[in-house]
Amino acid sequence: MREVRFDYPSPKFRILYPEYSRGKKHIILKGGRASTKSWSVAMALLDHCRTYNGLQVMCGREVQNSIAESSKRLLDNTISRLGLNDEFKSTNTYIEHRETGSFIRFMGMEGNHESIKGLESYDIFWVEE
Repeated sequence: MREVRFDYPSPKFRILYPEYSRGKKHIILKGGRASTKSWSVAMALLDHCRTYNGLQVMCGREVQNSIAESSKRLLDNTISRLGLNDEFKSTNTYIEHRETGSFIRFMGMEGNHESIKGLESYDIFWVEE
């Protein structure tokens, strides 16, 4: 796997990595529009998928009528921007890292409360409003 440099616009996004989060179970990023929260989370998730074998990630959005309304487009664009197209397989419903087997899936949360309660074996759950 080739070396990729993930440049973050602000040091506050280091908290997305275990060595900086000090074992926190929940991380909340606050900021206004154009604060690069979503871009930074997308980069960190892709970096984690490249680093950890079998990582399971769920990306949830309050209202998501389709995958097109999910964070998938942002992740696909980030994969392309970083030149990682050969490392990731992106289908209509999920993204998978070819070498580590890490998966990213997507779901809408509104009206899905029982499905959310039943989620197991996910290592990371990214929620966007």
